[in-house]
Amino acid sequence: MKPAVNESLERLFTPLLLSRKTAPNRFIFAAHQTNFATHHRFTERHVAYYAARAAGGAGLIVLEGSVVHRSDWPYEYIIFGYEAAVVDGYRQVAEAVHRHGALALAQLTHSGMQGSSHYSQLPLWAPSPVPEVNSRELPQAMDADDIAAVIEGFRQAARYAMDGGLDGVEINAGQDSLIRQFLSPLTNQRGDDYGGSLDNRLRFARQIIERVRHEVGSNALVGLRLCGDEYAPWAGIKPEDAAEIAQHLAGDGLLDFISVTSGSIYTGHITRPGLYQPPGFAVHLAAQIKAAVKLPVFAQGSIVDPVMATALLAEGKADAVEMTRALIADPELPLKFHEGRPGDIRPCLLSNQDNIISLVQNPRLSCVNNPAAGYEQETEFAPLKPARNQHRVLIVGGGPAGLEAARIAAN
Repeated sequence: MKPAVNESLERLFTPLLLSRKTAPNRFIFAAHQTNFATHHRFTERHVAYYAARAAGGAGLIVLEGSVVHRSDWPYEYIIFGYEAAVVDGYRQVAEAVHRHGALALAQLTHSGMQGSSHYSQLPLWAPSPVPEVNSRELPQAMDADDIAAVIEGFRQAARYAMDGGLDGVEINAGQDSLIRQFLSPLTNQRGDDYGGSLDNRLRFARQIIERVRHEVGSNALVGLRLCGDEYAPWAGIKPEDAAEIAQHLAGDGLLDFISVTSGSIYTGHITRPGLYQPPGFAVHLAAQIKAAVKLPVFAQGSIVDPVMATALLAEGKADAVEMTRALIADPELPLKFHEGRPGDIRPCLLSNQDNIISLVQNPRLSCVNNPAAGYEQETEFAPLKPARNQHRVLIVGGGPAGLEAARIAAN
């Protein structure tokens, strides 16, 4: 293997110690919607998709979110993590990812008021009956039995993840989660033990983390995806609030890492950032939480350049970097960067043209800059075997078809 472009850039390739497990490097392929599921289970398409990123050098892969209770069905092809049938798909993905030396985690989630009653045919659940601005639905406030059912759902879903051979779970308390809705005074207006003071608003998250940790044991990873800023100027979770929340939850000693995201139901420009958001726009949120806790912290926010990723690690703003869209565009980004071939990396354009799938058309995930994304299992996108005899080839035309023909001929 050739030396890297610059020895100082090797920081991304140092092992990441996460409790009793170690990721081979600090490239994170974070959880995201794909619409690849069949019968709400992981498929061969998922297996090939995640395996390609592990083979290309991603050190930790968090699978598409799995909902933990039948009350939550946020988009058509969601994974039903509360059904035992999910285990076989987990096992296939885990084996494929482990084959390349990467770690694989399930993400466990409940969307709460950000779900879809259109699919579930059930009322949306939330801490309080605060209108959901996107669907214009008024959710149903959860009672004690509802809360207990969701907590039990997280426990059971964690057991299925372990039965599937995964390395652990990430609990979603991020931008699109019921847990965030309990943490935030913007959406939690309860007057019982789950609302009001910060300790009360933390109770739901704490009980979930406790049950999950007890279920998976001390050898598995349990991480938390946490919203670092809801970007609601009049209320909600601010960066200083997120740091305090992280301190409390990390202080309980049950978590192995925190991945920091941002946004809420009011901020589509943050939750689906495109070209208009500068790369690294949310790194300061990870830095603030990293300063508040003694756990590994993952940064994200349109980070598509490994040089930028290296810099934020060197500056102590995070311990690992989520480069999800960059790895969709080029699964071999880590490998190419490590081999000193940055010019061979297929760049992410941050266009979001083919990777926003929660639309009425229900598209499968792909990438405008990488037509193989999401189709890795198809024969036409299988790795090419070099020709036995080399030939000189003339490509007539410099459009997309001509350029792709030239690329394939060169490879």
